[in-house]
Amino acid sequence: MRTTLLLLSGTLLPVLANAQCDHDPVISPSAPILCPEEDAVLSTGLFDAYQWYVNGELIPEATGQVLTVPGYDAIANTYTVAATLDGCTELSPGVLVDGWAFIPPYVIHNGDEPYAIVGEGGSQFCEGDTLILTLAPGYTENIQWSDGGVDIPNANGQELIVTTSGLYHVVAAPDVCPNSLMSLGVTIAVEFTPTSQAVIEEDGTQLCADITGTSYTWYLQGTEIPGANTQCITYESNGPYTVLVEQQHPCVALSEPFLFSGLHEPDATTGRAFPVPANELMTITWENDAPAGAWRLLDAAGRTVLTGTSLGPGRMELDVRQLASGRYTLHTTSRAPVPVVVGR
Repeated sequence: MRTTLLLLSGTLLPVLANAQCDHDPVISPSAPILCPEEDAVLSTGLFDAYQWYVNGELIPEATGQVLTVPGYDAIANTYTVAATLDGCTELSPGVLVDGWAFIPPYVIHNGDEPYAIVGEGGSQFCEGDTLILTLAPGYTENIQWSDGGVDIPNANGQELIVTTSGLYHVVAAPDVCPNSLMSLGVTIAVEFTPTSQAVIEEDGTQLCADITGTSYTWYLQGTEIPGANTQCITYESNGPYTVLVEQQHPCVALSEPFLFSGLHEPDATTGRAFPVPANELMTITWENDAPAGAWRLLDAAGRTVLTGTSLGPGRMELDVRQLASGRYTLHTTSRAPVPVVVGR
């Protein structure tokens, strides 16, 4: 359809005439959505002359086949082009330029709970705890985690495992706009407090914790000993002893087991377990015959995990396929305890 240009209030607008043009200009892309800081690049077909409009207003000097508009000006505006061919001018349908809108990136906290929040949201954990930081869904491109402003090598996934003190931050881009890096609005302050762990020492007929605390809880073979709540206790039974010493801060850990087996005066002949570590079968030998009678395998906390009976001659074999990796101790009635190591 032929059009003419009419000047109304200083604006040139295409006005339809009665004749029909032989061309129908269209704008490409038909519905552009811009990424942040991305320009709108609009184009139409090949004609003799062009005039571009935004929201019906003529754009001065916009008389080419292609129109480039800065993103901050283009978004939420409708663009048309009047294309002239063989003296006939036709106006294109309007194209609305829109832009992607994103929720700012945020981080989800999982893992162990902090024992305190200090300052402006700083989290305090005990040494040995784990904090898991997970980047918000949708931010999957060009991820980089940092600590104290320094990039963490190979920390380019949506999840970051944190076990040390630091000032953590992340930048990333949305999946639909991989070049539009966005920054987390805050720095995540994390502090890990050293964990206090007592060592059990033998003092005559007593076992003592080597550190002073506000309270003490003693265990034998993983079971709390009633009334044993002082720094030193008198041992009355064979077995692995452990102690938990409470201090002012909450970061305390159970001691390593102290294996006492002196009451029944076992044969001190040294036993040997191999391979080290074992993952299926473990063989235990002694300098003389294997001990006859019942045996127990204890974990590091003094809990019984396996039991059995040895016939005496030769060597003992243990099936450790069902055990978790870690350190264990084999106890018999007539030999010193034998360290056992299981690994996967």
